[in-house]
Amino acid sequence: MKKKNNRRIMLIKKILLVIFIITYHAPPSMCAELFGVGVHIGAQHDVGNPTSYDPSIQVDPQNSLLMGLSSKLNLSPLFFRFGIDNTILINKGKVLDDNDLEEIEYYKINYTASSLFFGLLFPVRRIGKFYMGGGSTYFIGRGKIKIITDTSSTEKIDTSAIGFGFITGIELNLASSIWFYCEWEYMDGKSKAILNADGTDNWKNFYLDFTGNRILLGIIYYLL
Repeated sequence: MKKKNNRRIMLIKKILLVIFIITYHAPPSMCAELFGVGVHIGAQHDVGNPTSYDPSIQVDPQNSLLMGLSSKLNLSPLFFRFGIDNTILINKGKVLDDNDLEEIEYYKINYTASSLFFGLLFPVRRIGKFYMGGGSTYFIGRGKIKIITDTSSTEKIDTSAIGFGFITGIELNLASSIWFYCEWEYMDGKSKAILNADGTDNWKNFYLDFTGNRILLGIIYYLL
């Protein structure tokens, strides 16, 4: 695990170095809204997505707020976006019937996500930019799952996953170097099996599914 973390840190450092080199050597004509940093809030419905494990089950889905930071490099017609998001629980998810998840009563999942997207950038008259592309997200998930047994217990979980998906967004100019942005992200990513959620099996079979839609609203300030 330590070696994997070191490789991820080295990869992030290389990406930031490439962004710095490109930014430093960019010609003056490219320096309008070239590199910016932003903050955003957002939301995700059905965090954990247990119906991917068994579509027949019924749940009261978990909902979460998101808070995050982002940086964006615009090299028209291309863009590169890096972001870090953290979730805040709104309501825990509940399993409403038995079926294959007969041993789970409720779940509370939080995660930290680190994303890198790239794609195409399109100017929208003189008021903004529209962009769309794809990328990858690394999820670190944590939380609790209430297991219904003879003694009833709460299982703490700690797992990770890599997801792939799409991003679409628009930026609107508010003032000099300050822009409002709205983004839609879709990610597909599942963890490895983390616990036994079916009393008929003797092995771990339940996984966390981070797949879902995320809507983000934020403000970005362009340094260059």
